[in-house]
Amino acid sequence: MDIGKVLVLDDSMKNSKYSLIKSKIRRSELKPLIKHKFPLINKSQRALVHRKSILFANLCCLFANLVLLFANLCCLFAILNLLFANCYLPYVISYLS
Repeated sequence: MDIGKVLVLDDSMKNSKYSLIKSKIRRSELKPLIKHKFPLINKSQRALVHRKSILFANLCCLFANLVLLFANLCCLFAILNLLFANCYLPYVISYLS
């Protein structure tokens, strides 16, 4: 089996005469070539990498949620500040006058 005729993974050779359309391949022929070109890790390591990527995504979401929580607390504080300023400001002004 000629690897050049069967599989081209490089984008620069996409339109060459050795493209994937040149020869019909079966899935069983393609799988070892991809493993040779991109060596895979075993299933337990793959699961560990998957768990680490999920953990990283969850940490990013947690950080984004903390930022949004801080922004919401700032908005709440500003709204409460305006409410109390409108309620008590006339009394403070009249008291100081």
